[in-house]
Amino acid sequence: MILILPNFFFFLCIFFTTTISTSTPSFPYGLSSYHINCGTSTNLTDSFNTTWLSDRFFTGGSASDVSEPLRFKLPSEKTLRFFPSSSNGKKNCYSFSSLPSARYLLRTFTVYDNFDDKSRPPSFDVALSGTIIFNWRSPWPESTARDGAYSDIFAFFNTSLSADLCFYGFATDAPIVSSIELFPVESASYDSNSTGDDLILVNYGRISCGSGDPWGPGFTNDTDCWKSWNDDNLDWELE
Repeated sequence: MILILPNFFFFLCIFFTTTISTSTPSFPYGLSSYHINCGTSTNLTDSFNTTWLSDRFFTGGSASDVSEPLRFKLPSEKTLRFFPSSSNGKKNCYSFSSLPSARYLLRTFTVYDNFDDKSRPPSFDVALSGTIIFNWRSPWPESTARDGAYSDIFAFFNTSLSADLCFYGFATDAPIVSSIELFPVESASYDSNSTGDDLILVNYGRISCGSGDPWGPGFTNDTDCWKSWNDDNLDWELE
């Protein structure tokens, strides 16, 4: 069934979890934040003055370029880390430790672009501290496989716990990720005072209907630090 979205539609799915903080912090912006350019060995600053860190905090996997890097506008979309079944890491994860207790936005960019010449995107799950937040199943929509997709969640992280973003492949499929962003957001956003801190909010899309290009932080020089909008070229379906 095709899902018809109204202009600037934003929808969330809520998961219960026991690994997230149980207190609502009050904090100014400027706490620990990371913008990780997966698969790269050097830091860079993009045209929007965002400093992207070289690939770090991973426990396994290998680096690769996408097959057609010139097609991608942003440097953070041109490389990736993949986790083959032979990965030497104890876990196929990115581990963030010593984070101040706060509510965070975690955003990933995932693209296949036939980087491994197999013409088959992988099937895998992505979990945050043991709670599955994203499911990727082959075959992907052609536009997603070639152009990639941004996914983000909102969650409270407890300073005493390590926030582990882990990737679990199906059979011999190698999970992939191109960039990871993690930064604090307003503690009371999305009515967290009513819903509590033991929830993960998963954003499945913000569609700017009629727009031909994505916009928001990371795409345009926008002052809103954490809301990015997809263009109207994506195919949305409900199964």
